[in-house]
Amino acid sequence: MKICLVNPPALFGRTMNLNVENIRLTPHMGLMYIASTLESAGHNVKILDMPAEGLNEEGALKEVEDFKSDIVGVSSTTVSYRLARNFIKNVKSKLGIPVFIGGYQPTILPEYVIKDSGADYAVVGEGEQTVVELTESIEKGRKPENIRGACYMEGDSIRFAGRRKLCENLDEIQFPAWHLVKNCYGKLGSLLSISKPEEFANIISTRGCPYSCAFCAAPKIYNHTYRTRSVDNVIKEIEWHVENGRKYIYIQDDNFSVSPDRVEEFCKKVKHLDIEWYCLMRADSAPRLYKKISQAGCKIVYFGIESGSQRVLDFYNKKTTPEINKAAIQKANESNLITIGSFIVGAPVGGVEDEKLSLKLALESRVDIIEVNILTLFPGTKLWEDYNKIKPLPLEKETSIHEVENINTQERNKLIFNGFYHRPKHAITGIAKILKHHRRLGIENIKHAPEVINYITNRKRVCEDYPKGSEW
Repeated sequence: MKICLVNPPALFGRTMNLNVENIRLTPHMGLMYIASTLESAGHNVKILDMPAEGLNEEGALKEVEDFKSDIVGVSSTTVSYRLARNFIKNVKSKLGIPVFIGGYQPTILPEYVIKDSGADYAVVGEGEQTVVELTESIEKGRKPENIRGACYMEGDSIRFAGRRKLCENLDEIQFPAWHLVKNCYGKLGSLLSISKPEEFANIISTRGCPYSCAFCAAPKIYNHTYRTRSVDNVIKEIEWHVENGRKYIYIQDDNFSVSPDRVEEFCKKVKHLDIEWYCLMRADSAPRLYKKISQAGCKIVYFGIESGSQRVLDFYNKKTTPEINKAAIQKANESNLITIGSFIVGAPVGGVEDEKLSLKLALESRVDIIEVNILTLFPGTKLWEDYNKIKPLPLEKETSIHEVENINTQERNKLIFNGFYHRPKHAITGIAKILKHHRRLGIENIKHAPEVINYITNRKRVCEDYPKGSEW
């Protein structure tokens, strides 16, 4: 069968971290994993990544029709759900072909999504095997009543056989179908988008996270599990990318450093490959790792710092401290890694004084780049569930903290952004460090310095242009 998998664009509401034009666009790993599994089952697959390819709804519908699709699969997060729903209803009304919806939103809210979206089926949880079985069921004209992970309507009743057991051996899953995506990623100006699109790849080496941060839905999505691929399997995928001309690898794991021994094994085996790579780590990772990953080709480490206030960290259930966060950044800096620190503003337990502590931590730790996000409540997170008990929250979209609390998130945001970036010395030293340690922006390629300057100035400008409280 011909199956078209679609990633719709997102309506980012007013959340600061998403309402910017320099968000990193990376290939949609979920759709590529689904595609490779479907191809292995003998199906013909097309991927449409609407935001990356610059496709509007009309253009995407034409692509679906021109492909002569038998089935359409649509991926949906909370922030893309409204546009996904609209696209599905247009596919149904104009093309009349079966549609399934998968991803974050139907996994967290399967009953709501199957009733509201207009899709024929909702895929709940990891979809590789479910989609293959669902496609076979559609092809043979059978109801998917016994397919785990498939939810559908029968009259006015919801039919759902229950969640599928998570795959225990991730090495058994096919590598993502890179041949189905176009070289159109990395066009938008963030630090990780400096490399040429054809030289960049993202990979996922683990699924899930053993922690339970109050603002994150990973515990619910992965049922509080954490699974890893073998290091050899990950290296094999990276070697394939190198053979195909890719030099920059973004390890997209929620937390790459959960197992220090596994990270060390990875470092030993990746050293011989001519690549630069980037990853996300918790600040309470084993300190010995920073030098090892730097020597193994890692250039950038992203830390979820969240706050410089202990009471805010406790509210988020981060299980860490400002001292640990500061020490981790300093250790990474000493290892010649470019450090990015992510902060969240708007915690109802804190105030301006807590945001000042975040700025103080950022300045004293000498983190190279900061990202400041507005606290946002997503379905499936503990914070969303807590607030939803007080007053029902919308299911079709995310809820920013200022919608439920009297908090001036704009001023808190500007306090950290302006305090950090309005420093000429920081701009000069930051650019110098990036030029020195990033291959694409090496000293011999000084002409690319404007790209880094653009990154920093864009982050400042977005903060300054952020909507005022009366505009919410």
